[in-house]
Amino acid sequence: AAEVVDVIHGTETIRERVGQIQLAARKEVMNLVKAPFFSSGNMTDDAVIDRGVRYRVIVERSMLDGGSPSFDEVIQARAAGEVVRIAESVPLKLFIVDHELAVVPLLGSVNAAKAGALIVHECSLLDALIALFESEWEKAMPFVTSAGGARSAPAIDDLGAQILSMLLTGFTDQAIATQLNTSMRTVQRRIRQMMDTAKAQNRMQLGFRAARLGWLDAEQDGS
Repeated sequence: AAEVVDVIHGTETIRERVGQIQLAARKEVMNLVKAPFFSSGNMTDDAVIDRGVRYRVIVERSMLDGGSPSFDEVIQARAAGEVVRIAESVPLKLFIVDHELAVVPLLGSVNAAKAGALIVHECSLLDALIALFESEWEKAMPFVTSAGGARSAPAIDDLGAQILSMLLTGFTDQAIATQLNTSMRTVQRRIRQMMDTAKAQNRMQLGFRAARLGWLDAEQDGS
């Protein structure tokens, strides 16, 4: 039904439509991110955030492994006001604005001749997509890039927060070192220091103790 679902074709058409929908947002943008990106450029639109629009984004971890988006882009997005969580995988690419409209790609192909997407208006299908996003949001790991929200001493610094956040998201020591432009030795030394401070016997226990100490406070990601 045309009043419920529209179909658009072509990579550039999809990018333009997503951009238009994003600019028209009034309250909230919800995004499940899988490769390839909906559009190039920043993960958020600063002008939209400046209007008070909330961004909640779940990024599939393999994208960070591949450097798209880069860790620096995630830091910039969070600094701009975006709330980012990381998931081992997400079921599909999805872009929802104001609980009123969703964009769902039909194919993962980057081939402009084959690419297509559904524009879903308010209906039971949109309700199901919103519920899917919220379910994935609850399961995804908060991605913290700053130690500023730690509730109690002893606190960790920003680098410690970044290493710990990536560690708990499933990154290897080498991947963390690559993303943070540091050495694996430095990463391992910092993890050991955090384990000693938290009195954790292993890395799994470190995650539990870090939560108890407020090092990765959920309040930092808007929860």
